[in-house]
Amino acid sequence: MQTQLALDVSPIYSYPIIQSRSAVKSHQELSHSISGHELEWRKGKVNTRLFRYNLEQISMMVLGYGAEVEIQATKFQGFSLVQIPLRGTTEIISDGVSVMAGPGETVIVTPKEKVQTLWQLGCEQLLLKIPHHLISHLAQESVSPQLRPQGTSALYPAYKIQPQITQQWHALLQQLIMLPSLYGKKGLNSVWLRHFESNIALFLLSHQPSLDQKEATTLLPNQSHIKLTGDINQTRLLQIKHYAQAHLTEKITLADLASVVGVSTRTLNVLCHRQVGMSPMTWLRSIRLDAVRQALLSNPKKSITELALAHGFEHLGRFSFYYQQRFGELPKDTGQKPTKTPKSTINE
Repeated sequence: MQTQLALDVSPIYSYPIIQSRSAVKSHQELSHSISGHELEWRKGKVNTRLFRYNLEQISMMVLGYGAEVEIQATKFQGFSLVQIPLRGTTEIISDGVSVMAGPGETVIVTPKEKVQTLWQLGCEQLLLKIPHHLISHLAQESVSPQLRPQGTSALYPAYKIQPQITQQWHALLQQLIMLPSLYGKKGLNSVWLRHFESNIALFLLSHQPSLDQKEATTLLPNQSHIKLTGDINQTRLLQIKHYAQAHLTEKITLADLASVVGVSTRTLNVLCHRQVGMSPMTWLRSIRLDAVRQALLSNPKKSITELALAHGFEHLGRFSFYYQQRFGELPKDTGQKPTKTPKSTINE
């Protein structure tokens, strides 16, 4: 279910930083303004616009590229990035954790190694740059035993604010956005402002998945008879894999996969995360990608578009993004040089 967007970001538009139709100039200025990164321009015309307002500790930005772009970056230096699409969608893969967000949805990104981001054509996002010293301070002084040990070292690579608390988050965020237009930076008491910014960071820190990890990976009482260990796990996952391979051209839902092995969708999610380190639908996508790759290796001249569509990938830009993330090369390069197939997580 897509979150209804009700944010007014107009105050930030009063602070333009970059407006450019040059791919080279846009990349250079954005690397300086946000963080160093590699940028691949895809379909669409370049129309980069960056607006930015800096508070005491948090930076608020509105950014759009115009064109569809893929961004690759290494570990962020001293900050986490909050991404909220205003228009269009974005796909983020941070240290192997994949998250997709549409208008109004919030993703907090803190890669420890690398992050890839795909911005859809025409996508515009509200970005918050949260410094790690603010998060570390909150973790150390928190009265909650759950928060105290966290700090920046335990921040999840990428996670979304859940729908049930989005309304509260948007209300808090809207207050932050309105500060420049209501008061102006010089009219705000610095002590109060730092406290308010701390509340923003605290909200994000206290709602990351790691705080609820035990609950999320614990079976419901009426499912306690299901043992998610050993050969039973392998058998169930093989059943799912064989089912997926037999229905590559069909639309498959999470409920479909769960019914194959007779468990709930929640149990299946726990099983997949424990056994293959990803969600069921992400694993299904990897199975489809493996099948496309095998077809390309068998016949490099085969139409990539036809193969992608035949294996359930309706958005070709995302397909190429997923493919490169999994195999380290674009589909068009497969079969042109010796390659290695990723090691299977399930014994055949």
